[in-house]
Amino acid sequence: MKYKCNNCGNVFEGDYSTNVCPQCGSADVKNQSGPNIPWKKILIGVGAVILLILLIKMCSSDSIEISMAENQDAKQLIFTVEGVSKSSLKADYKIIVYNQNSVEIGQLFFNGKSETTQYSTENLTANECYTFNFVKKAGGDINLKWKTSNQYCYYPPVAPTISCEKIPDCKSGTYTIKVKIESGNAVEYYIDGNGQASNVFSNIKPRQQPYVVKAKDANGLMSTEQSVYCTAKGVQSFHITEAEIQAEFDKVAAGNQYVGDAMAKISQGKNIKLAKSIDGCSTLEEVLNYAYNMEQRYTVRAEIKNNGCSDSIISITVTH
Repeated sequence: MKYKCNNCGNVFEGDYSTNVCPQCGSADVKNQSGPNIPWKKILIGVGAVILLILLIKMCSSDSIEISMAENQDAKQLIFTVEGVSKSSLKADYKIIVYNQNSVEIGQLFFNGKSETTQYSTENLTANECYTFNFVKKAGGDINLKWKTSNQYCYYPPVAPTISCEKIPDCKSGTYTIKVKIESGNAVEYYIDGNGQASNVFSNIKPRQQPYVVKAKDANGLMSTEQSVYCTAKGVQSFHITEAEIQAEFDKVAAGNQYVGDAMAKISQGKNIKLAKSIDGCSTLEEVLNYAYNMEQRYTVRAEIKNNGCSDSIISITVTH
């Protein structure tokens, strides 16, 4: 390329970087081959533009937001991704599931038709925590933001446990059954399949088969059934053996000549059969006497005591 020095008039050869006259050292030179193009500045500008494009691409690439939500009814965790096309989600990304010991237990993939994917909570162990990592299948960094936590602790609802208290009404001959929640909570109580909001069932009539009681919580979980027996008032037979009576005789008449005669008469009748109440609810002491007139010296008495409708207490006494 030809250049001319405007200071000394010298004409000389040069290239794109020439900017000084070799004869006089003047910088007032002009390209005689065409327009004076600032190639150096142009190259610097082009390089700056390319660098800016690369920086913008790096900042915008993989700018992803993801959130996790729980659907308790469906027993699922739902992951929703923003900032990536559906096709790219399917082709390039996945979610890895880790347990609380940082051991991988599963992977989630996208189907290309939606920005969401699901994970069943039935795959998780109750009362443990898990971490979900959104990653590239091929590896590499992602400009990722979790809108929610990527950790989830699985605490499934637990059915309530119950106990029942049976309270007899000594006057009406009916029962009241109270249901107590031992753990959990309940919103409805059932007896023989009939539900109500109250935990107290009143005016329950006696019968031989048990009443079936259970409770349901707000999640629809049902407790284990409890069988409550409300038997009818009545009597049943029991036996006082000779050995039991002999023991009582020994207490009050040891060495007495009439003991042998009394025992002989008892032996002839074999065991003495008496009666006791069953859930009798009698507030008065019932005394059933079997008197053996052992020369009018001894009486055998069996007492059945119902103290405020509690279980019967049976005692045997021999009196002189």
